[in-house]
Amino acid sequence: MLANCSLIIGQKAIELTNALTVAIAGNTIDGPTAATAIRQIVDNALQGDGFLMALLAIAVIVMCLVLEFTFVLRLAALIILLGLAPAALICHASPLTEGVAHLWWRCVLACLGLQIGQAIVVMATVKVFLTPAGPTVMGVPSTGAGLLGFWSA
Repeated sequence: MLANCSLIIGQKAIELTNALTVAIAGNTIDGPTAATAIRQIVDNALQGDGFLMALLAIAVIVMCLVLEFTFVLRLAALIILLGLAPAALICHASPLTEGVAHLWWRCVLACLGLQIGQAIVVMATVKVFLTPAGPTVMGVPSTGAGLLGFWSA
């Protein structure tokens, strides 16, 4: 019965995870405004505002690339796991294969939990470092030199 319902189980698990992600970070982050602020940080660093600004710009770019890479890997793993769902859920029928079913559940929950974790990290980063008015650091507005411009002075 679980094997026949595997598609519905996967769909509802993904819907629940998406709902939790929206509840955590939904309306608190304006994507275009955050992207504009990140672009402003990188532009300021590329204009020669100091060595520290260039390092911060590289760090921002690397973190964005890592986030995108983990998103793609998580999505690919989830697709594979949902394709294996009927066979994995059939493994609940025998005590000898129960471990395979438990491993499948742990992998699916890890993929779905990673999305929630990424949402929390992105939300915290945007709230700490970026605001609609431009980049700030812990509530201290950036200077004309960009984010953390007072460090490079």
